[in-house]
Amino acid sequence: AGCNGNCQAGSGANDGINLRLTIRVPTNALSFSYDFRFFSSEYAEWTCTIYNDFYLALLQSGAAGIPADGNISFDSLNNPVSVNNGFFEVCSPSGCYTCPGGTGELNGTGMQSGIGGGTVWLTTTSPIVPGEVITLDIMVFDVSDNVYDSLALLDAWNWSIDPSDVGTVPTPE
Repeated sequence: AGCNGNCQAGSGANDGINLRLTIRVPTNALSFSYDFRFFSSEYAEWTCTIYNDFYLALLQSGAAGIPADGNISFDSLNNPVSVNNGFFEVCSPSGCYTCPGGTGELNGTGMQSGIGGGTVWLTTTSPIVPGEVITLDIMVFDVSDNVYDSLALLDAWNWSIDPSDVGTVPTPE
C-alpha cells in the first residue's frame, strides 16, 4: 500500500538480481541483524502503479517466527520494501510523499536531480537456530517492467546471543 491507500498490483519479476548467502550460524547465536538501504528510479513517476521495484530478504531457517513466505524485511504493515513503502524517505516531495530525508543522500547513486529516491538506513533482525545452516536470498527486481533500475546497499552484519523477533526498523543513529 502507498500513502494513497492500496496500490495496483503488478505481475512478473524482471531484471532480478539475487545474492544467496549460505551460512553456518555460530553455536552461541540466537539472532542476527544487518543494515540496508534500497534506492529506486521508479520514484516518483511510478509510485502506486503496477510498475514497482522490490527488495526482498528471503530466509530459510528452522527458527520459530519466520514468515511463511520467508521475507524478513518489511514495513510495519507487513508490506515488502518498495517505492510504495513507508521507509521510502530520501527523495523529492511528490504528492503525499513528504520525503523527510531530503535529497542529499541521493548524490552518487545515479538518482539525483529529482529522479529516484530511497529508504533511510534500515535494520532487519531475525531469530535463528544455533549451529544451523541458513540460506538468505537478498534480491532486487522490477515488477511489470524492465526499464527503471534499483539498487540495495548492505552493511553491518551482526550475530547476537540475544533472541529477537523478525522485523525491519530504521537504523538507530
